[in-house]
This record gives sequence, C-alpha cells and structure tokens, in this order.
Amino acid sequence: MIVGVDIGGTYTDVVAYDGSEFKHVSTIESKKITKEFIEEVTRKADAVGIGIAAWIKGNKIVKAPNLKIVPELDFEKYFIENDANCFAFYSSKILNAKNLLAITVGTGIGTGIVIDGKIYRGSGLAGEIGHTFAFHRRVCSCGKVGHLEAIFGGKYIDTRFLLKSGKIYKTLGFKYFCKAIAFSVMLLDPEFVVIGGRVGGRLNEKLIEEEVKKFTAEEFEFKVVCIQDDLAVAKGAALLATSKTHRRG
Repeated sequence: MIVGVDIGGTYTDVVAYDGSEFKHVSTIESKKITKEFIEEVTRKADAVGIGIAAWIKGNKIVKAPNLKIVPELDFEKYFIENDANCFAFYSSKILNAKNLLAITVGTGIGTGIVIDGKIYRGSGLAGEIGHTFAFHRRVCSCGKVGHLEAIFGGKYIDTRFLLKSGKIYKTLGFKYFCKAIAFSVMLLDPEFVVIGGRVGGRLNEKLIEEEVKKFTAEEFEFKVVCIQDDLAVAKGAALLATSKTHRRG
C-alpha cells in the first residue's frame, strides 16, 4: 500500500493507493497537522509520498508562506515534494502528456512543470508564478510586494464567493493570472496548461484559454484543462513515492 499526503495551506488530504485504485483516507485542517498524525496515517504503508505547500531545495524546506504550522518531516523516510509538482505529475499521467504546465489555485497559487515526462525543478524552486509581479502594492505572505498570489489567492480574497457568483472572471487578479500563464506558455511551449486546486479546478477552462490566447502567439498550440479533483495532489504524491526516476540528486 502506498500513502499519499497533501499538506495544503488550508486542508490536508490523505489517500491510499493499491497500485490500481485510490482510496480517500481523511481530510483535516492543516493547522492541526502534527508529526504524530503523519506517522499514524502512514504506519502501515510500504511507501509514502508527501506533497506540501512549501519551497523545497536540497531536501530542505526553505519557505512555506501559506502554512501556519510546518510539521517535522523526515526526507529519508518519506518522498517529499512541492504540492504543485505532485499535481503536475499526476496530471501528466492522466492526460498522457510529456510536457505540461500545472497550476494550483487555492489558499495560494502553486506551479509545477513537467518536461519530457519528468518534473522540472531547476535549482530546486522552479515554477512559482504565484510570486511574480502583478502591478499592485499588496504585501504577499512571502514578504514581497505586488505578487500575483496576493490578488488571486484564497488567503487574500474570497475566491469561492467570486467563483460561485462568476465575478472572479472580472477581477484584476484573473487578468494577471492569465497573463502569467501566457508568459509561461511562451517560455515552455507545453501541450497542456492544467489548472487544479479547490478553486482552480472549478474555474472555466474555456474562459481561461480564451484570455490566455490574447497574449500568446498563434503558433503556440496548447489546451487548458481544469481538473476538479481535490485529492489530485495526494494522488500525485503517492505515484511519485513509487518512482525512483523522480528522486532529487
């Protein structure tokens, strides 16, 4: 049995994977996560993958802007990866895509990149469009000013209300969200742009694609897909825990 854990900015999800099917084990608030909880839900597992809303470099968490509590995690015992990278890997498998850009929108905005079927990490921190400049003066939770996340992340605005009412597509945050995707598309030329997360997975993929294509050259061909699966990160973490080719170093 493989266990996948997604420690997000607001919720933590746990799934079990038997090699063919995923089973939802539990969902709790991330502020309640402890080392003991992780040990309890993973004690019978043959392997454990943990996706966490944090920046990871050199097998070390260097920043976690949207986590109130960062649980003690054993990098030797568990496979630990940035949550958006887990989502990107899971998306690449279900879409059978070798090259994609994946973005999660929930408490914050995360980004994962898959190139030639493998997660691209750069020097460790690749894929943080949520922390690119979006021309405003609001302070982001990372400490910098003007980041995209601070005008389109659920930590800062009521994204769920805006999504339900449809007003989210009229916000400045949505415009800059689509511009950030467009810049990334022009840089990476992916087959797919995949959007997930408890907010992102419920966005209108057609409206996103139309807006993004306003800022990309017509020669770039890509498809926007929104995946409404709140367990996708945990599932990706479980799959990564079994894959030796995605180990760091």
